Amino acid sequence: MSNVWNRIVGAIAIRRGLTMKKIILLLVLAAMSGGGYYYWHNNHTKTSKDESRTRYVEIERDSIAEVVATTGGVDPNLEVEIKCRAGGQIIRLPYDVSDRVTSGSLLMELDPIDESRRVRQSE
Repeated sequence: MSNVWNRIVGAIAIRRGLTMKKIILLLVLAAMSGGGYYYWHNNHTKTSKDESRTRYVEIERDSIAEVVATTGGVDPNLEVEIKCRAGGQIIRLPYDVSDRVTSGSLLMELDPIDESRRVRQSE
């Protein structure tokens, strides 16, 4: 077997004018290139098949709750001071803190008895 190998290598070397070291180096490089291609081809085709698999998941309706806990103060954008021309007991408050109100809305209802007494006393 080695005799046949030596004849083939010798014939190639004579035709090309190459030395035995250069021929062996070329054969080793060719073998490494082939092995590298084989390794790359097998690994990339397997991962691309795995990545192309489609996963199906059943959809569920749910709510998203995000809770943030922190310490600090809350400052309003605008502060308004409300003063009444009349004093008395508050009967009804139709709005809660931080509710939106429009211009001309009734903010609170006072008991008219106290104010009517004051009017009678002043007469």
